[in-house]
Amino acid sequence: LITASQLISAESAPPDEGSHEDEKIRYLAFVMNRISSAVISTDPTLRITQWNKAAESLYGWKEAEVIGQLIDEICQTEFNVEQQALAHSTLLTEKRWYGELKQRHRDGREIWVSASVTLLDDADGRFIGGVTINHDITERKLMEDDLRRTKRDMEEVNLVLQNAFEREQLASRTDALTGVFNRRYFFEFIEYEVALSKRYRNSFSLIMFDVDHLKLVNDTAGHQAGDEVLKQVAHLVHMELRNVDILARYGGD
Repeated sequence: LITASQLISAESAPPDEGSHEDEKIRYLAFVMNRISSAVISTDPTLRITQWNKAAESLYGWKEAEVIGQLIDEICQTEFNVEQQALAHSTLLTEKRWYGELKQRHRDGREIWVSASVTLLDDADGRFIGGVTINHDITERKLMEDDLRRTKRDMEEVNLVLQNAFEREQLASRTDALTGVFNRRYFFEFIEYEVALSKRYRNSFSLIMFDVDHLKLVNDTAGHQAGDEVLKQVAHLVHMELRNVDILARYGGD
């Protein structure tokens, strides 16, 4: 393995027509210094052995500063537990892993990369290191975060509007004093029940009742006492209803 600096030196060195290896190194230098993705090579202990120009731009570290350093200490990769376990098992079985990682720039700011990790074996099958190719996707991830926040905000607004609408709907069909359905909803419901009864030739029951002597209660004990009587009567009747029954306040008492 050679460093990016050695590749640059090889690229700028005068050609040697008799050396095929020099030509290969110069071509590799040409490619490495023009590729837009960060290319990082590590030894078996995960210490950096190669760090191209794109890696310098992405992470803010110069090659001379990172050679021999642990890649996790330089890139500060933030794995979640599930992702780390999946990456480890995939590398063990397939020697390759692809995924999106959150890392850190030298100045501490958060960056996101699309990473491709490949493990390297020698001719005898011994592990000699790895190569990671990282592509900056920070802008895309920030846009995704903005979209998620916007979606969450819209969902919260929609929930508020829906709750307000439901409260308005409930208020429009509910008697303010007793909490049961009001006269308006009673007529809407009766029309529906009558139509349903005619369609399927089924009968339904309608019970109407009033509170005797409510006027006397209002006149002697006051309207607040009369209102309390109505609320208690509505409560007692409501406790006896089935789920399919409807209780509504048709008139005053």
